Amino acid sequence: MHTAIIEAMAVMDLSALTSPADARAALKEVIPNAETREFVLTNLVVDPATKKYKWKVNVAAIHRGLTSGGLTGFSAPSATPFAGPCLWIKGGKSKYIDPLAHSEVMHTHFPLCEMHTIDNSGHWPHHETPQAFLDILNPWFATKARKLP
Repeated sequence: MHTAIIEAMAVMDLSALTSPADARAALKEVIPNAETREFVLTNLVVDPATKKYKWKVNVAAIHRGLTSGGLTGFSAPSATPFAGPCLWIKGGKSKYIDPLAHSEVMHTHFPLCEMHTIDNSGHWPHHETPQAFLDILNPWFATKARKLP
């Protein structure tokens, strides 16, 4: 799905956009989920110098990396694990992260990792359920951030 989203962003004719509604319509077929589409559109801004729409992120570079294989197929290095605190927040509806499959890898590289799931959230809990996300994040930072190496 990420590749299809980046592809849709890369081929969108930004010079033809007259409003965010134009971009919303252009992405609707590739991103049928309105919440995901709106999240992607948080990256669409008006360039103050040209008054034209542009992506905040370097879509062209991400697209090149995905299509060349440069951003896929890599594995975690076998370096020394991070010894500090780590917070992992997952949306319960997300199919991208499987705690059973990924937990061992996370704990190998981040032994002090704390995993939290927001049941009623998807892949972007910071966007979809911001208050629930902050309810986990803020207390964690208040107690753990001082212990960061």
